[in-house]
Parts: sequence; structure tokens; C-alpha cells
Amino acid sequence: MSKITAKNINTLINAYQNFCDSVKYRSHEDFYTKDNKIIELSYNENPLGPGEKARTAIKYYSQYAHLYPPIDYSILINKLSENLSLLPDNLIISAGSVAAIYLAVFQHANKGDKIIISKSSMPWYKWSILANNSIPVEVPLLPDMNHDLESILKSINNKTKIIILSNPHNPTGLYINEEMFLDFFKKIPENVLLILDQAYYEYQNNQEKIFIDTRVPRKQIDVL
Repeated sequence: MSKITAKNINTLINAYQNFCDSVKYRSHEDFYTKDNKIIELSYNENPLGPGEKARTAIKYYSQYAHLYPPIDYSILINKLSENLSLLPDNLIISAGSVAAIYLAVFQHANKGDKIIISKSSMPWYKWSILANNSIPVEVPLLPDMNHDLESILKSINNKTKIIILSNPHNPTGLYINEEMFLDFFKKIPENVLLILDQAYYEYQNNQEKIFIDTRVPRKQIDVL
């Protein structure tokens, strides 16, 4: 874990401010109106709106909106662990995948350590690396706009601590099948942490499950 300094906080703030400036039009008070036909695809907004089951659940549980859920999220964690065949201790609940990635970077990398990401990845990957005083190593995508796994492996050296990849890749939407990813995972040194962000795996046509290392019994795997 690296000590966060004022300099790195300012770097993070500037990067985020530049990002916000690029989408400043969203702050307009009339942006979300029925007459506005704009759909922000880069934010994965669904032009069809929330599904019927989601609307029904929101309506039903709104009557409990004044109550706190269990502080340890035990109900949610137990349901997730049952569905994924994992132990409750294998799961953490965070404020989205961004917060989980921040926690992982802060825990596993130090100042000057290198963290590999694919070029054009979601900007929060790079920002979390900068905030941790670590060094981002951006590997260009393949011509088809998917991860270049071979180049990523060649970029690993003795300063590499983490690899962060999204699958499907955000923002191109392309994914790598489980067999290819498992082969890639086996070639990564044991001291290098692989963070696999599968926030949108439900939208894949041919891979409908979260990638899990099949070499280890599912109940023994630590999943972020």
C-alpha cells in the first residue's frame, strides 16, 4: 500500500475534472426529459429503460426505503455466495466495481510498482493507479479492438504487481472466451494479481458466467 500525497490527490482531481468537462452537457436541467432522445452509450445507458422485473422490485421495496439493510450486507452476501457456489468470505460489497478496484490496488501495490492495463480502458483504472503512486503501463489493443494478451504477458517484469482487464472490454464491448483467459492466467507469475472486471458479463452471447480458475475448487477461490 502506498501513502497518498497531496500531489497525487491533485493529479487525480485534475484527471477527473478533465473527464467531467468532456461530458459537462449532462448537467443541464433538461437533459433527462421525455422529449430528449439522447442516449449516452459510453455510460452504458439502456435506451429501453429499466426492465419490468426491476421496476416491480423498486416499487415493492420502496416501502422499506426508510430502513437500513444489515450493516454487514449479510443477506446479500449469503444469496450471492449461494448463487456463485462460493463462501461468503470470498465476497466483498463495494460502491461499484470502481471502489473494489481502488481497494485492490491500494492493498497489493506500492509506490513505483507497475500496473498493466489495456490502452483506452475505463479511466478509473489509471486514476486508481496514479492515486496509489504506482506506474500505469498501457498496452495497445489489437487491431480488432480487443485485449492483446500476448503483449501484456511480454510487458510483465519484476516491478509488475497487478494486471487490470475488463471482460467484456469497456468501452469496445469485445470479450475473450474463458478458455483463452484461463490459458493467459496460467502464464502470469504467481506474485502478480489479476483483476478481472466483468461488470457487463451478462451482455455476452457466448460466455454467460463469471470467469473462475477451474484449477482450484470453487469454494476456495478469492473473488474480487
